[in-house]
Amino acid sequence: MSSHHFLVSHLDALPLFLLALVALSSLLLLRRARAKKPSHLPSPWRLPLIGNLHQLVSLPHRSLRSLSEKHGPVMLLWFGRVPTVVVSSAAAAQEVMKTHDLAFASRPDSSLSDRLFYGSQDVGFSKYGELWRQVRRVCVLHLLSLRRVHTFRPIREEEVALLVGRIRAASGRVNISEMIVSLTSDIICRAAFGRKHVEEEGGGNGVRALFSELIMVLGTFPLRDFVPLLGWIDRLNGLDARVRKTAIKFDAFIEKVLEEHERKTHTNLARDDSSTMDFSDILLSSDAVDGIALSRDCIKAIILDMITGGIDTTYTTIEWAMGELVRHPRKMERAQEEIRKIVGSPEEFWPERFVGNSIDFKGQDFQLIPFGAGRRGCPGVAFAMATTELALANLLYHFDWQLPDGMAGEAMDMSEASGIAVHKKSSLILVAKPANS
Repeated sequence: MSSHHFLVSHLDALPLFLLALVALSSLLLLRRARAKKPSHLPSPWRLPLIGNLHQLVSLPHRSLRSLSEKHGPVMLLWFGRVPTVVVSSAAAAQEVMKTHDLAFASRPDSSLSDRLFYGSQDVGFSKYGELWRQVRRVCVLHLLSLRRVHTFRPIREEEVALLVGRIRAASGRVNISEMIVSLTSDIICRAAFGRKHVEEEGGGNGVRALFSELIMVLGTFPLRDFVPLLGWIDRLNGLDARVRKTAIKFDAFIEKVLEEHERKTHTNLARDDSSTMDFSDILLSSDAVDGIALSRDCIKAIILDMITGGIDTTYTTIEWAMGELVRHPRKMERAQEEIRKIVGSPEEFWPERFVGNSIDFKGQDFQLIPFGAGRRGCPGVAFAMATTELALANLLYHFDWQLPDGMAGEAMDMSEASGIAVHKKSSLILVAKPANS
């Protein structure tokens, strides 16, 4: 399976006949459902037992947008037994993420995050409280600060240079999707572990495949969290076994990495140069750098956050940007003209959509919140933007791009696939021609 296709929602795989069976069975509970106190929020009609899940089978973000156009920017949906308020406007998002962010700062129970993130001890899924505050403090001050992101600059530059070299060597048609997945994986590996760990233990079944499986599993939908009576389906379709196997494989991998770092630290007793420390080094010494003693499981959960949060979102952003630019040649030419004037400093390029636009995309303006906002906003903004900008700038600086076989931009497949992040359903295949060749 191509690494590009590792984000397929569990809902997409749920057989239609099973949904029909669930809907039929749930009608038996209609009387009890009608007896419940109605909500004051607008809400679409729902089925007993499964609620509104049947309306989110394909591309949930599109379904939610369609429902919000009918029921308003604040509506109530039922994901099985779980009432869920969906906000779909900048004003409503500001109320939730800024004005009343403390009321929404915690996280619901999740069997998936409990099994993969060691009881949800990471910064993304942990409940609001002292543990979350400590974990976020370590991430913000020591893992993802502007100073720390700057120390990883040589890693980013080396990996992007290798990407440019691979594209040149391909002499024409390239699978941009696969190359960007490799780029982001390698950068995260070097930042987190100090080396790439590329394709260890059996060629294609190495670390990169493990990361792909982790991200794919996180994009699944355990029914037991929403409809406990149907939890047996997670066992029947193999999801339980798949999650358990993935968790065991990751734990074995990360334990090996941490042991290697501990041996290295004992060998180099004095490690005063923090600029050479990777994420694993910092977390293992967290009690020394910040007086916070993190448990072994908590350290592993944070590293898993860095992997799953750092690879897929960055990769999809670059993939969509390249796809849209190649579909709109004039906008690509403008971007290339801008960046090629800044010879030697391609990282200074800013995407066209923000030229002359006062909207801040880092959580201050709610028209655009790719990193969230408020106290649960993503702490990895600086790391993600540094990688995204450098990669995009170099792709546009060094190459002229076009679609293969004379394909017109209008004919390009831009269909979406859901998961942790919405990515292209099909790989992005482009023809690269070295600039000024």
